[in-house]
Amino acid sequence: MYYISYNQRKNKSKLLLYIILIIIILAILFFFIFNRKQLVLNKGLSRTYIDKLIEYKEYDKALKLLLKYVAVGENLNWWYFYKIGIIYYYLSDYLTSLLYFRNADFYSDSYKLPQDIYFYIGDNYYKLGKSYYLYAIDYFEKYLKISNPNKFIIPLEEFLYKLSIMYVDVGRYDDAYKIINKILNNFQNDYRLLYNYALTLKNLGKNKEAINYLEIIKDNTFDLDIRKDTLFLIGKIYCEIEDYKKAIEYFFLCVDISPSSDISYYYLGYCYSQLHDNKTAINYLTKAILINKNNELAKNLLKALK
Repeated sequence: MYYISYNQRKNKSKLLLYIILIIIILAILFFFIFNRKQLVLNKGLSRTYIDKLIEYKEYDKALKLLLKYVAVGENLNWWYFYKIGIIYYYLSDYLTSLLYFRNADFYSDSYKLPQDIYFYIGDNYYKLGKSYYLYAIDYFEKYLKISNPNKFIIPLEEFLYKLSIMYVDVGRYDDAYKIINKILNNFQNDYRLLYNYALTLKNLGKNKEAINYLEIIKDNTFDLDIRKDTLFLIGKIYCEIEDYKKAIEYFFLCVDISPSSDISYYYLGYCYSQLHDNKTAINYLTKAILINKNNELAKNLLKALK
């Protein structure tokens, strides 16, 4: 009887031990499963929270959280860099924004990045200045090709406006002509765009049309820089078609606005030389050199006339 009782106690102890082990294993499994779910939830909530911060322009708070994720390096992916890029873009720190967007592209792996990243990268390059226009054009053209115009980040007309400015600056006049013709009716009072259109027309050999637009600008703009550029371009067109007397009229208007314009004095000298008035030509070429001793065009023509 004692032996049976001992075995029963022993079996009960083993059973209890097994039950305790099973409870421990289940607790461990529950802990890991629960924490994994919480991690997923927390990540989702964090991203939603960050999106809300950005929406309400709480950029400092959002940036602090995002930079913390990046610094820690946990679960690092393109999303964090993308959002940091957007914040710096809104803060007008275009170089830093560009760097983070490029990092987003690097970390994207198999993920499909939002199409608007092409706009942001392109616009960052655009806002960094003319020396970056070729890069900006590349990304703008990608964005234009793959995106729905009705879902653009900025209005399509504004997007094409920026693209046209860059096309003109890099000398892609055929492309500029096509783009500007699509938006011209919406920018009739934008004299900078009209000037770019006139410059495009001139470089496409449409001098008469170019002069018509330039005359509109001349008679209406109050911006002295645009007015000076307009008068100078009209003068150059008349100079190129060998109407030197007409060209002289416009170059005189240029020096009235900008007396320190050595290039305007050079063209005055050039026009007078073509009219065989060498004395007057030498006078204006000398003025050009006094203003800018590195004006090689004036130096060479002055040397030829003497």
